[in-house]
Amino acid sequence: MNHQQNKPDQAKIAALQQAYKSALLSVDKARAEKILRDASVMFASPLEVAELCLAPVLEQMGEAWENGHLALSQIYMASRISEELMERILPPFQEMRGEAPRIALMLLEDHHMLGKRLVQSALRLAGIPVLDWQRVTVEELIARAIRERPDLILISTLMLRAALHVRDVRKGLDSAGLAIPIYVGGAPFRLDPLLWQEVGASAMGANATEAIRLVLGFLEHRHAVR
Repeated sequence: MNHQQNKPDQAKIAALQQAYKSALLSVDKARAEKILRDASVMFASPLEVAELCLAPVLEQMGEAWENGHLALSQIYMASRISEELMERILPPFQEMRGEAPRIALMLLEDHHMLGKRLVQSALRLAGIPVLDWQRVTVEELIARAIRERPDLILISTLMLRAALHVRDVRKGLDSAGLAIPIYVGGAPFRLDPLLWQEVGASAMGANATEAIRLVLGFLEHRHAVR
């Protein structure tokens, strides 16, 4: 079967997202899993299912929470269910070792890790493993960067307030004398195309595919200047 030829149109994707959102709001893990498994035959890869179905739904729910239309408990349960389901279909992650560039990936002060997980898996599939710093606060990120000195920091966010904290990360790193580039991603940066510049990031990736392109560009530049 040629999955690319059978890729659903926007109407079908929207219907899929609505069905998945309904399952999450009902905390119906079995129905959510069935929706994803049925959807998998329509897409080219599990990563595409995640990018076109799971990530947009969680972003919509995050925006609804920020506007007071959903409870934090609903966001938490939706995130836990989605992360558990994606753990079953996305390839496992292995950290980079040896003298390779140290690329650190993390979620900054947010409530779910799906976006980070998508980027992590996409980079691994591209042969670019990263160091997984999980979920961190601004203070934890700065302290760990001072200790471990990564070559590149990748930050995932879902909520606007978390995205704005990237500015504090940049200031903290600068104060410590660390000119480590910061690449950011997540819904707030897609909604405001200039936000990444305003918070002092070096670049922004709208999705996992762009994250690959940005990191490859960083590695190529790093190799060229050596």
